[in-house]
Amino acid sequence: MDRTKYSRNNYIYLAIIIAIMTIIMYGLKDHISLDTFCIIKYGYSKYASEIFLSAGRPLSAILLYIADFFSMKITTVVNIYLTLAIVISSISVIVLKDKIKCILDSDNQKSEIILLMLSFTMIFNFMYLEYFLFIECPIMCLGTLLAIIVAYKLIIKASAKEFSQIIILGVLSIFCYQGTLNEIIIFCMLFSIIHNKNGYKKIFIDIVKCAILSIILLLFNYIAIKISVGEVQGRLSTIGNIILNIEYIITNIPSILLNTLSLFPEKLFLLYVMLTIVVGYINCIKNKQVSDMLPIIIFSIFSIASAFIQHIITLSSFGSGRLLFPIGMMIGGILTIAYINFYRYNSKILKLFYVSILISYICALMFSYLNVIKAHNLTNKIDQNNIKLVNHWIKEYEFKNDKKVTKLGFLYDSTPNKTYENVRSKSSFSNRALWANISIVGSINYYTGRNLIKVPVKLKIYNEYFKDKNWNKLSREQLVFIDDTLYFCVY
Repeated sequence: MDRTKYSRNNYIYLAIIIAIMTIIMYGLKDHISLDTFCIIKYGYSKYASEIFLSAGRPLSAILLYIADFFSMKITTVVNIYLTLAIVISSISVIVLKDKIKCILDSDNQKSEIILLMLSFTMIFNFMYLEYFLFIECPIMCLGTLLAIIVAYKLIIKASAKEFSQIIILGVLSIFCYQGTLNEIIIFCMLFSIIHNKNGYKKIFIDIVKCAILSIILLLFNYIAIKISVGEVQGRLSTIGNIILNIEYIITNIPSILLNTLSLFPEKLFLLYVMLTIVVGYINCIKNKQVSDMLPIIIFSIFSIASAFIQHIITLSSFGSGRLLFPIGMMIGGILTIAYINFYRYNSKILKLFYVSILISYICALMFSYLNVIKAHNLTNKIDQNNIKLVNHWIKEYEFKNDKKVTKLGFLYDSTPNKTYENVRSKSSFSNRALWANISIVGSINYYTGRNLIKVPVKLKIYNEYFKDKNWNKLSREQLVFIDDTLYFCVY
């Protein structure tokens, strides 16, 4: 292999991926998410100390300390960190491609292009998009990159000497974001199936190694939280609730697979899963290697199981795309495993069909990204207009009563709406700023330039003004002013 040419090709691939994803992600320039509004409310350093450190995420905290040190505008922070996240994610695509290529021991240019596309679908999957919603997205994306390296070392290069490196890199990965634990698991499974092919005993041994590593990493994370805040967040379920959690997970899996949290066209995910399985099955029948279907089935089941495994002990953030990476990666993983069959048996007709499915899937992913981002921009715009209207009503009250509003109390009507009616996409990108309790104060302060302080709403005020009320749009009736306090009922 010509190392110079190989490195040059990787730099070209990297530049192309960064360029494509920068164009796709351009709509997120200056965007504000619910969590970003919450950061605005707290301030960089306070949020880093009280939220990130208490969650065992010191690397994310460092990002905010840096922003605070340089007194960076929130939109500047968003844009810089978004760019970093795109670059790190693009590097992950190249690294994943190289790891798979090393396992296959392939030096074929056409194969490399296919592996590049496959790696692209696995990294920039539809669930992964939710990472870019958060200001700390570069650290979360770094966790994914480390997860690939950890999984490869554990499955392919595991030795007594390597194990200390594996633990260190694994700890760094979950310090980036605890959700990367299920990414380590699913990458381990992918590498094991590719490496061992039909050696199910070896695959089982790899699963055991992965389970041991996961327990070790969870213990390190537990200790880190204990050291940083002196206690563990009250998110873990009791033994008695674990059974209820499992029942809840099983009940909700079908709906998540069908609607994919609105991050991918509804039911299209299952269509692609079926298509990829059919392609693999036809190839297996043609080559009289039906047993080659078993790894695809195992990987599919493992993808779903690993996506929900952390929710057995906590339902916190259940149904969030950022915690369902293995499901988003599932189609790319199945296509990768199926590709091994094409690589080995060289079925030209099926290769053409296979490549057509792969390219169409990449196009569907990019369409989904653009659609979700467009909905997010529309939501931001409506949020801003609504808050300007709220500010107009506040100024109106202040002018008439010669009072300065300095406090804000809020509560909800009988059926609050998460999204706007005219926003078609109902993903987390479309959640209203004036709906989530973490963003209401921060969003109003951001768009109005005020510094309102959150106060509780007394039961007397609720009963007198808001009890049994229900709105489907913003109304002046939802605002009640008493002295220097605004009481706001969220529709």
